[in-house]
Amino acid sequence: MSSSRHIQRSDYTLFWHKAAEFRQAMEDAYAKQNWNALGLASVHCAISANDALIAFYGGRRASGTDHREAIGLLSEVVRSPETGKKALHLKRIIAKKSLIEYESKLFPAVDAKEVYQHALRFYQWAAKMLNMT
Repeated sequence: MSSSRHIQRSDYTLFWHKAAEFRQAMEDAYAKQNWNALGLASVHCAISANDALIAFYGGRRASGTDHREAIGLLSEVVRSPETGKKALHLKRIIAKKSLIEYESKLFPAVDAKEVYQHALRFYQWAAKMLNMT
């Protein structure tokens, strides 16, 4: 079981607002070919969308600093046939976070576009699950 704390289910709207802002930042960065910004906006969009799902379905929030714990929490609280597949998208996205933020090299366009696609798919699924479409 992932470490988490209880929160108000209604807090999902706050996390969703963040996810939507990061989604817009993704589009802006993609249009400007700012690959580092695209990578980070994609990561944060997916994390915030995941937080919204966990809050909505479970009234919980991951309490650790390791974002991978939130993947397990997603699988615990969101009961959907698609959750496993979407958790894999999230895992791929989160795996790139440290590479983008802390490596002493620029994030390549091909990798930024891949993270963008995974984040976009996750965001769209979250929107469907939250009736935000």
